[in-house]
Amino acid sequence: MGKIGIINKDKDVKALFEKLIEENMTGGYDFSYLRSEEEAVIFLNNELPHLIIVNFTDLQLDISGIMERIAGDHWLYDFGIIALYHRDEITEEELEEEYADYNIILALPYERIDSDLIPPLKLIEKNCQLVLQKPLSSTLTGDSAGSFIIGNNLKNLPLYSRILVQSLVKDGLLERERSAQVESALIELLTNAIEHGNCRISFEEREKARERGMSAGELVEIKSRNDLYCTRKVTLSWERRENQLIIKITDEGDGFDAAKLNLELANDQPLSVAGGGIAMANMIADDLFFNDKGNCATLVFNLAVEEEERPIPEGFQNEEIIVVNPGDVVIEEGTVSDSLYYISRGTFSVYAGNKKVARLDGSDVFMGEMAFLMNNTRSASVVADVPGRLVKITREAFLNVLRDYPHYGIYLSRMLAQRLDRANKLNFQLKQEMAGGDL
Repeated sequence: MGKIGIINKDKDVKALFEKLIEENMTGGYDFSYLRSEEEAVIFLNNELPHLIIVNFTDLQLDISGIMERIAGDHWLYDFGIIALYHRDEITEEELEEEYADYNIILALPYERIDSDLIPPLKLIEKNCQLVLQKPLSSTLTGDSAGSFIIGNNLKNLPLYSRILVQSLVKDGLLERERSAQVESALIELLTNAIEHGNCRISFEEREKARERGMSAGELVEIKSRNDLYCTRKVTLSWERRENQLIIKITDEGDGFDAAKLNLELANDQPLSVAGGGIAMANMIADDLFFNDKGNCATLVFNLAVEEEERPIPEGFQNEEIIVVNPGDVVIEEGTVSDSLYYISRGTFSVYAGNKKVARLDGSDVFMGEMAFLMNNTRSASVVADVPGRLVKITREAFLNVLRDYPHYGIYLSRMLAQRLDRANKLNFQLKQEMAGGDL
């Protein structure tokens, strides 16, 4: 899996971590304890971890200083953060407001470390692509896509929703202002999929259970012991299609006749189907509808054409800025490679000959790096789709930056390795499909 940094100097918290890790983790992670700003920065620069755990209320550490260092090269430190805090020092709302620009995927008070730390670590270990710079399931055209397979456990739903939403915000596919609402809507729809879809719990059955003092989670747990329901899963999938983000929640239940509900949703009519989750999701999404069977809810979010501008890396702030308009050719196939580009804003189509073969945006970070590093001519042309902003980095400038920021080289090497790994996986998948799955 990789390395996780734990920024903490509190001996009691460290002892608790060591106990939990020894008893529950099987070697998927390599944990490093970071007890100073210097140790933290060296670790982040050299290891570029997928995840870090930060004790935000450790009075022995200058947490603000460490976070400021991270903010200085926010494009580079592209990891998920589990935030630990003491409720006597700060509330979860205050912590998330103060560090809203960071990828905090879970905030955990001290008293819940013992019971609630290990499940998310295991979940993230199984779905590590979501805390990487770009999903491993990216398609040939560059449109990001991915999915979670979720069991019938209501306790995990907030974390699945948080990880997905924070990843979408980080990649510029969802406005941060909408993130809390989208998380809530996803939790509601996922809960519906498990309760009413997979476990066939009616509204009346749920209300009677509540009257007996039984929680929804307990009722789902009892139902899931039934052989009919125990193997059922919910799929939470997402993909970007041009200027739309599509999120689907699919259960393995019998569904319902969704025609009437779809008509009510399309016309903004009062819903005949009980449940506030559907109404909430309909208010938040630009579109919401169900398939004919009624076991798949699709949420559609329209993406703004003008993307949020990504900060220019500290080492490249003195380089030439290139402003492009739709249709501008940034890179021409067959020309000599003498520079690469950092993508600050915009989306770009990649053409080999007359065929579109890929799509690039800010989550790709650079364009033209392969030919640049290998001293080759350009193998494809790149054309701007929308107004954009690039940083042109010449070979001389790149070498000078590497002398002052050697960890940039580590990042670029890891990024290229990830892209090669994605290409190999995709190539293997295509070969399997062509061979009818016989490979």
